[in-house]
Amino acid sequence: MLEPIKDRVSWAPFLRELRSYPRSNLRFDLQAGLTVAVFAIPQVMAYAMLAGLSPAYGLYAAVIMSITAALWGSSPFTNTGPTNSAALLTGAVIITMSANHSDPLQIVFNLIILVGLIRLTMGLFRVGWILRYVPESALIGFTAGAAFLIAMGQLHHLL
Repeated sequence: MLEPIKDRVSWAPFLRELRSYPRSNLRFDLQAGLTVAVFAIPQVMAYAMLAGLSPAYGLYAAVIMSITAALWGSSPFTNTGPTNSAALLTGAVIITMSANHSDPLQIVFNLIILVGLIRLTMGLFRVGWILRYVPESALIGFTAGAAFLIAMGQLHHLL
């Protein structure tokens, strides 16, 4: 027997949004989604290569991530796209763990499950407030370090 719509909304908040979605926004939302996809395709392919994987896996990840973020995202203003720091950290894990495992995709899959469980747990316990205490200088330093690592890692292509 089908459960009532109220019960389904608790685990699927997008159902509530769909009921009140204005049809007049559909054209603009599709246009925005297509624009983002055009720019995201080369980006996710480059991030997959940065992590040491085939560019196709970047496309797979982008599709799954986009659908998940669209359905269960916390805000229409949240950017849920791929990041260079995630690619660098994934690449670092692959390099570190590849001595023990022969299949990098298994390493990435295990990493995805682990990070997903950590994020889900943090979301359930609502510990996002702790990010307010991370200094801006630490974030800037991390971003600058990631940019430097990417530039140095791609220098051989330039030369």
